[in-house]
Amino acid sequence: HPADLEQSLLDHLDPIKPDRSAEDILYELLLKFGYDLCAPLAQREIAGKTVSAVADGALMVCLSTSINLAEAEALTLGLVEWRQEWTEPPADTTVVFRDSAFVDDVAKVNATEILRQHGIAQVRSI
Repeated sequence: HPADLEQSLLDHLDPIKPDRSAEDILYELLLKFGYDLCAPLAQREIAGKTVSAVADGALMVCLSTSINLAEAEALTLGLVEWRQEWTEPPADTTVVFRDSAFVDDVAKVNATEILRQHGIAQVRSI
């Protein structure tokens, strides 16, 4: 709306509709990334956050609404450890976070870099 440009921009900061559940978003991600809706799905709590792993860790998703710096480090290290538990970890894992969950850019960059240091280069945010 040209009359209230500032509010219009603020309204579009989070692309997720408020009435969507984590399950709704997860299944939308499965479709967008090309996974079968019947793909094996596991969930685990890591650093107090629920994480879903699809197809034995090929896609790992954390849709938490808040991740601070300390949680980001513990969460990403937990993701790495969980991925290593599979008999044959996938060669290319994609990790997805809710962009608005990170309290600041430092937490987001730390999470991304920790994952990259452990061979997970595909880090996405929604």
